[in-house]
Amino acid sequence: MAEIDWDTDFDPGYGILTLNKLSYVYFRGYDKSYPVISDRPAYFGSLSTAKGYGEKNPDRSVSAFTNKRPLKLLDVRFMKDILRDLFTKHTNADLTSILPVILSFGLCSLRHQIGLAKMRFSTTPLLTDHVKSLEDAYKPGLYEQSGYRIAETTNDAFTMAFLKSLFAGFVDGFISPRMYSPFHIEKKTMFNGEMILFNPARCQIVCVDDYDIRKQGPKQSIDELYNRELGRKIHVGSPPMSSDFFLKTGGGIPDTYTKELPSVEQINMRFHEREIQDEWNKGLAVGNEWSRLSRFGEYTNPVPTADRLGEWPIESSALSIKRRTTRKQRRQ
Repeated sequence: MAEIDWDTDFDPGYGILTLNKLSYVYFRGYDKSYPVISDRPAYFGSLSTAKGYGEKNPDRSVSAFTNKRPLKLLDVRFMKDILRDLFTKHTNADLTSILPVILSFGLCSLRHQIGLAKMRFSTTPLLTDHVKSLEDAYKPGLYEQSGYRIAETTNDAFTMAFLKSLFAGFVDGFISPRMYSPFHIEKKTMFNGEMILFNPARCQIVCVDDYDIRKQGPKQSIDELYNRELGRKIHVGSPPMSSDFFLKTGGGIPDTYTKELPSVEQINMRFHEREIQDEWNKGLAVGNEWSRLSRFGEYTNPVPTADRLGEWPIESSALSIKRRTTRKQRRQ
């Protein structure tokens, strides 16, 4: 099994990425007080990130995982485009119900996101500096800046439940590159690259107990996966030396930005709290409603199909040729 290189930046992929079963290994640092694999969302990423979350804490552990069935994933940037299109198409729906999702993924202008953040976190003094950092990132001008990822646990409880319901039976989760977000000053404004699975139990995620995490395994780049699974892609800027790959914009192993587990892990750890449960249940309900509106599916071009095949004629072409050849040989 190959490790995936989550630490090198990669350009967006537009389509569904499939990770074959028992082909890749993923790492996760997690709290041992809760089930390792459940039906609630969880993150998976690089060994360096997992160690940052899980090492030197007696209540946490670091493990390697793989999938026993193929995983179907979206690039987070493609997923955001899908959500924007979906919300734009159904303007007659209750759009106030999906404000937590818009806030979480910045599916609006930065100026509007700042307003949403102020409303959402007005009763949370601990987040005042975070909102202020988001405001400071706004630069008025001709170009309207897009919003950023805001992974606050309570708001994300709604968002992750919404995505789980919305994409149920269509895709299993999404992958993200390293991302800048001025809201997350506790992470030094940077997210690590990662994979989020909406329902790890349904994905048949299992621990790889015999995997030696002390050894550096082979690395599979996201760029190469996209190139193989999705075909050739658009890049921005000068093309790379090989036309078969994306233009890379950076690389290397990042520093560990925070010891606090990601929001999807915090949701699981705080699920006993009434507020988390309320947001989760609301997200599931709203996601189900939007799933009925979206009717996601994969389209395949139709091909001609015969309802019933006719019988071959007795004097088939091949048989006629054979008989003519035999007669010719006899005359000779």
